[in-house]
Amino acid sequence: MMTAGGVDGKTPLGQEGLDPTLQLYNRRMAQRRHVFAQSAIRRERLSHEAHQGAKALVYCAPSGFGKSTQLAIMAEDAGSGNAAYLSLAEFETAEGSDGSCVERVMQAILDQLSGPDAPQTKGVHEGEAVLFARLWKTEQPILLCFDEFIPAFADLAERIICETPSSVKLAFAPIGVEFLSRLALLPGVVRMRSESLAFNEAEIDELALLSGAPWSTERALELTGGWPALLRFAVDRAEPLSSPIQWPEVQNFLHNDVFAKLTVEEREVLRNASILQTVTPESYRYVFKANSDLEHWLKRLSAVHGVLVAGLANDGEKLVMLPVLRDFLREELRVLMPDRISYLLKRIAYWHWRQGEYRETITAALDAHDHRWAHRVSAGVLIDIALRQGEIAGLREWFASVPRDQLNRLPALAFGYAWTMYFSQQAQVSDEVLEGMAATEYAGQNLYGQPRGWPELVFAIGKATHDELDESTRLCHQWIDSFGEDNEVGAGAAYTCLAFIAASERQFEDLSKLSRKAFSINRYARQRYASGWLSATNVLAAMRSGEMLRARTLVKQSRESSDIAVERSPFASNLLQAFEYQLCEEIKEGVMPEGLEHDAINFAMEYGVVDVLAGVTQAAARRMALKGLTTEAFALMEKVRATAHRRQLPRLRYLAEINLAEFHLLEDGADADVNLPKPNAAILSANQLQALDARLARVRALIEIGKSRFGLAEQHARLALREAGTMGDLRAAAAAQYCLATALVLLGSTRDAERAFREAEELVALNGCRTTREWMMALLLRIVPETIQFFDTIGRKGEALHSMEPSVGSSDKGLVPVLAGRLTRKQYLVLQYIARGMTNKEIAAQLSISESGAKWHVKRLFERFGVSKRSQLVATAQAKNLL
Repeated sequence: MMTAGGVDGKTPLGQEGLDPTLQLYNRRMAQRRHVFAQSAIRRERLSHEAHQGAKALVYCAPSGFGKSTQLAIMAEDAGSGNAAYLSLAEFETAEGSDGSCVERVMQAILDQLSGPDAPQTKGVHEGEAVLFARLWKTEQPILLCFDEFIPAFADLAERIICETPSSVKLAFAPIGVEFLSRLALLPGVVRMRSESLAFNEAEIDELALLSGAPWSTERALELTGGWPALLRFAVDRAEPLSSPIQWPEVQNFLHNDVFAKLTVEEREVLRNASILQTVTPESYRYVFKANSDLEHWLKRLSAVHGVLVAGLANDGEKLVMLPVLRDFLREELRVLMPDRISYLLKRIAYWHWRQGEYRETITAALDAHDHRWAHRVSAGVLIDIALRQGEIAGLREWFASVPRDQLNRLPALAFGYAWTMYFSQQAQVSDEVLEGMAATEYAGQNLYGQPRGWPELVFAIGKATHDELDESTRLCHQWIDSFGEDNEVGAGAAYTCLAFIAASERQFEDLSKLSRKAFSINRYARQRYASGWLSATNVLAAMRSGEMLRARTLVKQSRESSDIAVERSPFASNLLQAFEYQLCEEIKEGVMPEGLEHDAINFAMEYGVVDVLAGVTQAAARRMALKGLTTEAFALMEKVRATAHRRQLPRLRYLAEINLAEFHLLEDGADADVNLPKPNAAILSANQLQALDARLARVRALIEIGKSRFGLAEQHARLALREAGTMGDLRAAAAAQYCLATALVLLGSTRDAERAFREAEELVALNGCRTTREWMMALLLRIVPETIQFFDTIGRKGEALHSMEPSVGSSDKGLVPVLAGRLTRKQYLVLQYIARGMTNKEIAAQLSISESGAKWHVKRLFERFGVSKRSQLVATAQAKNLL
């Protein structure tokens, strides 16, 4: 130790020349920082460059998180004469030493900043004056790094922080993780804890590259939590990575460098706390019935030793243990008290149950390996977390650790697993599980006091996730008749499933009734998962009808709805995000949020039903193709086709093949007609087949245009337009109109072509279908480049016509007035037909759509004008000068 009088009390500072002890100390510090920094990974995110407004950085973490290494790297990078690196544990302040240790630290800083010719000082006040003068004089940035910082030097640190220019920066690595509160509260002091100091994926990749380690980055991060010391141990292991607590070097490190530094009381509390999922004084007292000073010990374990850290959302009231340390201490606890583990886990399970923390309840129940009580606890909880909260991603990860024999033994686990796998697009696995349940003694009985019918509901809704919509519809109605009155959570899910099917099938009249029923039940039952799907259903319906601007508004309303609570329902949030991506790409307004495309594609591929997966990947592939990345677009769509084959989803395969045909047209068109699919009417619903036929007709129109068979192209385009009108799909109608306009102009029918083109442009403008327009223009101009002059001419005419367009209510019936962008052209025509007294059947005949499509347009007009009768609608429209 360096004492107040130097080595053995000889040669105090300021006497007999420069203190040789400090000369030796500084040489050792230079060597120390060089060794630490040598071959170390540079982590700029932890440096002052990444925290421009910071005066001081404080690294607070237990042993092994690379604090000393980070200080050494920063000092080395700053360069000689611009940085000082000191390990303060070697200094101590003896009582009555008159501050000489502080003086020695200041002299050591001066020596490192100025070299061997540093000015001599005769006392602490003169040394202080010289140091601060040096810090104020410099034109270069200065970095002061204090490793193993101790409270004795708090006054000096505070003065440097508060009384030096902004060019002087500091970095601290305190002994333990404790840091003086008065320094922490100073302006510009930034603390970084273990979660920040842990290695991220990029840094683990770099470590593997430097060391030649053959590990999987995800596996290394999962096992070590990014703890740098453990990753260093992993580098030397030749065999595949296993649990770190099985490695002797990790066991020694955790015991000697972490656990052994605690007091006896702290060790007992920490060991007991390792069995808890989250640690609070209340949960600890409930489980162990002990320790009145618990707040004190938990505070020390968190603030002083850093072995407990804040949980999710930085909730300081709920602490969690570093994962590897937790597993290590749990093994010790099982050895010390093997007979009490089941009892303690039972108390933990009931504690989490009381707090509404259901996932933790299930985990504790299964950890107990005690089927006398665990299955009864897990049944009701699993129903809640799976069906009402929809924690699909979390359950999928959790079920991966559950032994298969437990799934087969406990009905609650079996049907929960089946539900999770259905929504993870693994229908075959779910079917096998439910078939196994049907053969057991369960036979439709209740689950430990829970309402009946859960497995039957899982099977019914699972058919919808696998795109067997007719079968799902039949089973859902059957389930509602059998169990709906006694099971409101299940009833909400069943009605929501039926509503989603109606939206997918474009049965808009049925959708309205089913949505109202599902909404009321879901709100009463607090069914967040079903509420999220119901909101997504309404978004899908708006997109199905081509009203992209309205769909965007519905997404925003859904995210703000308290019934969905997206922040507590990740699956619902991701589902809405998948639609957000499609709308952002279609509407083309503003900049797409970073990472939105990546997240939407990943979610769609992992969990998306056919409508979600097809929509997201089509949007992404078109985006790639329009950027000239046709190879990437083909690759994505081939992946979708392979996924459809693997999951046995024929409609998804047909959609992927139609997209591939369009990509061929964008390239050279040679193989487009060869690769067109032939949908099998025996395995598709009538509405699914109609939607596919509409798209096929449009693609065939494009192919015929490319082959200069314009008459056939016109026929196919008109067929596509008629099918789009019958379905009420304005986006498909716009795409068909562009094809029809091209065919007509090539046939010489310029006036009809202009009309078709203007109607397409109007549909695009009113509904925000901008990418549809861009995509059709790209295809048409690639197939028949000579049409570009026609499109430009009509576009200029349209702009001139728009500038002369009369206001709403004009008597000029040759132009279609626009209700402030709120009514589509078809809706305006329906409004006129209603004013003439025409029935829904007559309106449908006029517009070449189905009678249900006409009813849907009428209903939409009622909603827009806030009326419930036709007479009220006509009167309101006349009052607004629309008729």
